[in-house]
Amino acid sequence: MAAEIDHVKEYKAHEGSYVRFLGIMKWGTILSAILVFIVVMLISS
Repeated sequence: MAAEIDHVKEYKAHEGSYVRFLGIMKWGTILSAILVFIVVMLISS
């Protein structure tokens, strides 16, 4: 029984970490795309 409770706690901790990781990847991708757009516009002008 105690092993099940520990498993549930660990799953919730991993799920929280994964959600934070996805958030970082999402915003990193968006910021990188904006930066690439700015650099391309500077080079082309």
